[in-house]
Amino acid sequence: MSSDNELEEIDYELPNASKSKWIAGILGILLVSIFLYFPISYKIKSLLRTNISKIPGCPLKYKSISTELFLPKLIIDGLSIPMSCFKQYGQPIKLNKTYLYFRGFSFSPFGPHFKLETEINKNPISAYLTAGIGGVALNMRENKLDLDKVLKSFPKVKFSGIVEVDALVRLKSGKLNDLKLNIRSKNFMLPAQSIQGFTLGNMKINDLLIQTQMTDNKLNIKDIILGDTDSPIRAKFNGDIKMHAKNIKMSTLNVKGEVAFSQVFLDKYMIIGMFMKKYDKKDEFYQLKIGGTIGKPNPTSAR
Repeated sequence: MSSDNELEEIDYELPNASKSKWIAGILGILLVSIFLYFPISYKIKSLLRTNISKIPGCPLKYKSISTELFLPKLIIDGLSIPMSCFKQYGQPIKLNKTYLYFRGFSFSPFGPHFKLETEINKNPISAYLTAGIGGVALNMRENKLDLDKVLKSFPKVKFSGIVEVDALVRLKSGKLNDLKLNIRSKNFMLPAQSIQGFTLGNMKINDLLIQTQMTDNKLNIKDIILGDTDSPIRAKFNGDIKMHAKNIKMSTLNVKGEVAFSQVFLDKYMIIGMFMKKYDKKDEFYQLKIGGTIGKPNPTSAR
């Protein structure tokens, strides 16, 4: 039997750790317990299914949504994204596995918050997803996309290089409510292709910067910058696009900017130099204003 002195020497204090770590640990255990032992996982799956099916013109399909207890997460098996989501025709984009790691709850919109991880044509994609009662929010940070891989599903779109993407997308009642986009690259390239009747060879553009933000159904283009001093084409544009709710091709353009071509490029494609003579020029740069619609743009001289 232990003596009174031995009992007095027992240390009943918690192990040496900061209070913040203990609080974080207890909250983590509480969240996992709620996720595992209450019907919340069923409600989250139901909410996710509802949001997936509510996107107009973009009927996402999937084989199953399952729950995994480790790191608590949802697994969407066989997610299929039709090309109608991008106003195109062709085979859907198929994602073998999409993982949604539970990260608690968000208040804007209110609902469960996840870290999303998947792959498109063997290019890893990660983002933060909130599937709320009032809509869906997707936040992508510093994703590196290999355009050769990602754009395999878009045979009509020919770009190459590695781009780094930050994006914030919010959908409310199935409609785009907010968009912020930042795309940048140092090795952007235009592969050989035909553009509006012009057959062009491979062009190393190098620098690419696109910064846009959507407010009040208007896409504000802060910057579109192409090329550096070694590029065959250099350009800079800004302005806005008033989005058409039902047909993106009918969205109206109000964009201004300038574009310049290297002498080597103009010597090789003399017809482009002849075509550009109708626009005002400042130093090396042709000054342009682009009106009309996305489906039928109308470039004129910017004065």
